[in-house]
Amino acid sequence: MQFIELEGGYLIIGLFIMVVAVVVTTREFMSKNSFKIGVPIVFAVVSAAILGHYFMTMDRMTVVKAEFNRGGEVICESRMLRKVSQSITISKKLNWTLVDDVFKSDDYHRDFHTARCLEKK
Repeated sequence: MQFIELEGGYLIIGLFIMVVAVVVTTREFMSKNSFKIGVPIVFAVVSAAILGHYFMTMDRMTVVKAEFNRGGEVICESRMLRKVSQSITISKKLNWTLVDDVFKSDDYHRDFHTARCLEKK
């Protein structure tokens, strides 16, 4: 279920790319083997990109959670207000808690998913 949560948007984009590949390779101006050759290649590239992104995101989430649990600071992206700083520093010292994969605080009006955060170096 976490895969769908993290990669849902990319799966929809990948599905659109696959539909385009199927439509293009089945046109009469394309060679007879274009579908047999083109669609598997497009599927492999799209699948590799989505899986690569998923594993990189999971690795980053592990690092972020470990840094937070160790008492370190984490930087998360805030797209709420574009007029001010677009990142927020999160740490246990600032009354943040980690519930599943989400940072929560009673002092802040929104939560942050660990997939959208980086460890502060």
